[in-house]
Amino acid sequence: MQDYEIVVLGDREFHSVELGKWLCSEKVYFVLRQKKDTFIQRQGQDYQQLTALETTSRMKEFLTDIKITKEKGFAQAAIAIYWKRKYRSKQEKEPWYLLTNLKDLESSLKAYKMRAGIEAMFSACKTGGYNLSGSGASIERLTPLVLLIAIAYTCAAIKGNAIRSSGQQNYVSRLRKVKRTQTGNSSFWVGLYGNVSRLRKVKRTQTGNSSFWVGLYGSVWIIGIEFLSDWTEKLMSMTPNKLPFFQRGLRAMSLMQSAT
Repeated sequence: MQDYEIVVLGDREFHSVELGKWLCSEKVYFVLRQKKDTFIQRQGQDYQQLTALETTSRMKEFLTDIKITKEKGFAQAAIAIYWKRKYRSKQEKEPWYLLTNLKDLESSLKAYKMRAGIEAMFSACKTGGYNLSGSGASIERLTPLVLLIAIAYTCAAIKGNAIRSSGQQNYVSRLRKVKRTQTGNSSFWVGLYGNVSRLRKVKRTQTGNSSFWVGLYGSVWIIGIEFLSDWTEKLMSMTPNKLPFFQRGLRAMSLMQSAT
């Protein structure tokens, strides 16, 4: 790990300023999201809560030379503020307040945004895949178990990417349908043509599962076909009209097995 820079990321459950202070003493980079009621003090000003700062949508600001919290008075870090712009009628309720010792705003935001991928990995390690939380492993066994899961997760994700590249993911990953929504015309359109604004229907969109999910259950799908091969052949002899679909599935299995 000596060739890599470690950056510790934490959401509001890990907002501890004391943790940031300790990470600074260990010369480790961090980005910790703070609660909006955290107190800060800017030079020449009184302490105030983060929520008292003037913030607007699409705002980006990097506050340096400040003290964090009244009790600790931690002054070796900065506060990065970012409020996502409104996207598809969705607006974040509040901005991000990020306690960090990275050098600038862009580095801080880039690092913290990686949490999205990390959350997906956590889900795969828990109930969405390997059920680590239900293992009940001791501290001595937990580290080797996490390492084993990390290797297995990487292999499944690589396998899933290969299956996606072969175009056969639909055999193991059904598309999830998003409910149809409706939107009206603009205020200009209504004002111009009167109260004759019909709702426009938005086409259904579909999303698939992650590469990890495809890789993990792709292997299970192949094992299932091989295990039930004798029964499947007998079933095909009874329903020969389904034979083309069975042959298509065998071809898909062959492509998946050759995927690396």
